[in-house]
Amino acid sequence: MTARIAAETTLVWDDLSPRQQEILLCLARGNSNQEIADDLGLKLSTVRNNIAAVYEMLGLSNRVQALLWVLSFDELAQEVLSPE
Repeated sequence: MTARIAAETTLVWDDLSPRQQEILLCLARGNSNQEIADDLGLKLSTVRNNIAAVYEMLGLSNRVQALLWVLSFDELAQEVLSPE
């Protein structure tokens, strides 16, 4: 999977762990940390720690940047933006 737009990082989607991918997709869909924890059966602290790790890995500082990074991948953009 390749990004549609240039990102500041050389990391790609597959560089994230499956858990980080799940959490980032939920975040991109607009879920709160608590909603992500509830949906995935995780502790809130686990969600927060994973989000912080992803932000650091990708050089991001907030949810909007994370959303834009996810949307830079065509396949993920379709998954995030399409109604369920």
